[in-house]
Amino acid sequence: QSKSGDAIMVQLTSGFFCSYDLGKTWLKLHLFSHKIPQDPVFVWEKMDFIDTAHAVLLITDDCYKIRTFLLTPEQGEWKQLNPSTFKMNAFHLIKNKKQRMFVQNDLCDWIYSDDDGNQFKVVLKNGQPVRELGLDSQDQLYCFYPEKTDAQALYWSKNDGQDWDTNHIFPGKVLAFYTFRDGSLMLLTQTPNNNRSIPYYVYYSTNHGQSWELQNNRFSPPNEVYQILKSPDGSIYAFLSGTRTVMISQDLGKTWQADRRFEKISSLGPMVFDEQGYFIFGGTVEGVYGIYRTTNLMQFEHITQNGPTDVQALYSPVGGVIVATFARSGVYITYDYGLNWINITSNLEFDISNRGYKINSIFVDDQGRIFLARLYDGINRTNSMAVSVDDPKLS
Repeated sequence: QSKSGDAIMVQLTSGFFCSYDLGKTWLKLHLFSHKIPQDPVFVWEKMDFIDTAHAVLLITDDCYKIRTFLLTPEQGEWKQLNPSTFKMNAFHLIKNKKQRMFVQNDLCDWIYSDDDGNQFKVVLKNGQPVRELGLDSQDQLYCFYPEKTDAQALYWSKNDGQDWDTNHIFPGKVLAFYTFRDGSLMLLTQTPNNNRSIPYYVYYSTNHGQSWELQNNRFSPPNEVYQILKSPDGSIYAFLSGTRTVMISQDLGKTWQADRRFEKISSLGPMVFDEQGYFIFGGTVEGVYGIYRTTNLMQFEHITQNGPTDVQALYSPVGGVIVATFARSGVYITYDYGLNWINITSNLEFDISNRGYKINSIFVDDQGRIFLARLYDGINRTNSMAVSVDDPKLS
């Protein structure tokens, strides 16, 4: 019943209807049915209607965000009414060779910027936001939709996401996509006719997605895979959620075994294999938290022993150079694998006074500028070269 008490409303598959005589006769409300959000993944939480011309609708979208819609005769249709109460909650900063920046906002929609983050637009495919995105070393973009009807398709774009073509149709739902420094790619799909994500099909491409080879059709780790990294020696590591077990493959994903060496690490945070072959990570070894490096996962060098240890995120653009953020002391850089750490927080548009705004991601572009994605505080960046080394790959 309306708040004004003048009508009873009902929603049918054919639209909204109202009755002014307690259900004896019904009239269709065309205004209520005009451009109403009807995405099948939306969950209707609540609708309050004041009368037969004014209403408010609350739904949860496929990013699990609350959306509010308002209906008035002046608008003539439902209009979204969501004021921005926080800055962007950015994750996963990447840039292509044309300096176009891609950012995942709130672990959901991907957006892009051609002016280092001053203005953003949504990455679209057929008018719909892209939710899962990858960029290979040839600047090709890939996307997939694990929750859509075309979940078995991998799409790619060779023009910065302006146009998309089907790259490949797999037997099972595409679940995860990984790009490696050497240009190779790995992809996990759901086993066909299986409603769970485990076991996986493992696919590998050595030619930038031109073709895919099935490596394993029964990869069954004890928990779900949340990250895959490839070391310079060719070993591939699958990191699993909720466990200290890490799976290793030394034949490009054909066979996998548990790598017990990782069990010496009691907590594991941000991590990367650098081009010198070091595994660099923030975590806890023998009860001490900080940043460590290792080449054999048996001896661990604590490289923040003489500096801050409460690491939130790290990035290594070239061997020896590490940019890291720490919860209480800001942003540091080392050019010698941690022998010396330099606090560069003052060089950034960055305020560490609010401890609640943790760093989600760090990126250093080929001009030596640092970009920080901060929890609900947007993207911070250096305005000049903050990372300066003689390595031609960086400068």
